[in-house]
Amino acid sequence: MKTTICNSARCRFAGIIAIAAVIGLLMAGCGDGAGGGYTPTAGLYRITGQTIVAADRVDTVPANNVTAAVAHVNANPGEYTLLVGADTDLPGHATGGFNVSGVNLTIIGIGDERRISLSSNGRMFTVGAAGQTGISLTIGNNITLVGRNAAAAGANNDQTLVLVQNGASLTMNAGAQITGNTATGNNQAGGVHVTGANSIFTMNGGVIYRNNVTGTLSGGGVRVTGGASFYMSGDAVIQTNTVTGAGSAGAVFVTGINSTFTMLGGEIRGNGADGGNTVGGVGAADGALRMVTGVIYGAGSANPNTSVPGPVSSFAVLRLVGNPTPGIAERGTLDGSGNWDPASAVSLLPPGAGARGYNETKRVVNGQLQP
Repeated sequence: MKTTICNSARCRFAGIIAIAAVIGLLMAGCGDGAGGGYTPTAGLYRITGQTIVAADRVDTVPANNVTAAVAHVNANPGEYTLLVGADTDLPGHATGGFNVSGVNLTIIGIGDERRISLSSNGRMFTVGAAGQTGISLTIGNNITLVGRNAAAAGANNDQTLVLVQNGASLTMNAGAQITGNTATGNNQAGGVHVTGANSIFTMNGGVIYRNNVTGTLSGGGVRVTGGASFYMSGDAVIQTNTVTGAGSAGAVFVTGINSTFTMLGGEIRGNGADGGNTVGGVGAADGALRMVTGVIYGAGSANPNTSVPGPVSSFAVLRLVGNPTPGIAERGTLDGSGNWDPASAVSLLPPGAGARGYNETKRVVNGQLQP
């Protein structure tokens, strides 16, 4: 079976009318402009204005073939939406991916959760390439990216699942999930690794869960480095990710000057770490945490972040170290009663007295807001 690619000048959803057009397409098929039609159980479409249109040139890719879709958008840069109608496998790679200026792809699952699973070692998606600009990937509703781990595949992966680099951007929206990847090696992420100045990961919703890293200076869920930025908001959740290795973080690890994690909402819960100088929740080493709102869970809560007792400087919830700016916790909620890094979470400094600045971070113990 082949799936039609509707090609046009620009691809975007345009408000309610566009959404209605997509629903109409899924229910009735997309006309070819000459009385014919097809049923898009999966496919790659360019959307223009307020409708889905037939193209001056109609291309095809095999149904549910994500590799073919990536090759097509690289050969024909523009804004695309890939509609996935069934679970599919995708081989891992060390290079390649979305590597041409102006490539913007949104992936959406049709009708139900659609799982894109890594079928061999390597990264599933690499977003960005040296010398190329304006590259983005959006993981939308009903899409779950599944990595490799020894329990499911007989061997762990050797790469992060999604790498964002060279000023490119990744967005996760509600209904998206990243899970099941165990990366081995230092300086890794189990789920998403965003690196380099102007590289951005925006997590508007969705869940990153059950990813793992065995290696130093790594992040079980997310790693932010090299001046990159990570924004978390809405109902986004990072949970049950783990890390084993010194200087790492179970949920989010931020490292390098100008690397920033801005928490604008969401929850970080149930993540874990094992090793010296580690943290179960969020760690920043020279990078910065700006916690505006949201919750990072600690002991005493239903889903605490944890660390294995014993290793030196190991903390359950939050660890901010480095020079000159180890991190800023401006607002937000640290939920629970500890294990906190006393240098960065308990002895908050008064306004203007140091890197943590505003003294507005609060803790909740047994449901009560602490002063």
